[in-house]
Amino acid sequence: MKISQFLLVLLVMTMAVVPVAFAGCQEKKKKPQEPTEESIAALQEAIDDLIGALKDKDVEECKASIDKISVKYDGGTTKLKSVAVAQIKKCLKNKDRSVRNAAISGLGQTGGDAIKILMKGAKAAKKEVTLQQRYLNSAGKLREEKTIPEFLKYLNNKDNNIIKTAIYALGNYNESSTKIRKEIVKSLLKRYASVASAANKPTPKTTDKARYEALYNPFESTLKKLTKQELKGANIWNKWFRKDGKKRKEW
Repeated sequence: MKISQFLLVLLVMTMAVVPVAFAGCQEKKKKPQEPTEESIAALQEAIDDLIGALKDKDVEECKASIDKISVKYDGGTTKLKSVAVAQIKKCLKNKDRSVRNAAISGLGQTGGDAIKILMKGAKAAKKEVTLQQRYLNSAGKLREEKTIPEFLKYLNNKDNNIIKTAIYALGNYNESSTKIRKEIVKSLLKRYASVASAANKPTPKTTDKARYEALYNPFESTLKKLTKQELKGANIWNKWFRKDGKKRKEW
């Protein structure tokens, strides 16, 4: 009788533990909390600070306010977030380069129209490699899937630094669906194979060797991030994708 009672108690305890553990797993997938009066007020204050700093032409305060908006952005309403992005956008035309750079970085921590602003800025900065890299890097952090085709186009850029930035930006989509990641990986592997093939010719051009050396690590790092595989080398990656990767339902 005592044994039966013990088993009954054990069963009840086990049933009680399972839901708690399950709830813990579910908690990770919870949607972001709704804006509160405090979070809305905090974002509004940051926006007001930026407006004031721009009016006073206070460079340091401008940069500090942009950072503050980036931190408080998620706590705002849709309308207020739109205002925040619009105010940061104004800083892209500031006379001070450090303010412009802060604005580019800040937009990468927001949302809404920020992706359009950043990709448009990248396109306009095609003659300034460093600036274009800055725009692309910031845009990649927004993880907007509709922008993936634009990033893929940059894989064929003439400048190795731009290609490198685009590859790393595509690595930010590691939490996207397997279907989307497959399309990215397919394009990356095609470009990787082309770069590796040119560099591994019996007498490769100096430029082809330099390109391979510049892009090897970005390709390897991003492919591992997107596929969750530990492989190495263009040929090995392509072989895996053809024979296994593209057939899998989940990565």
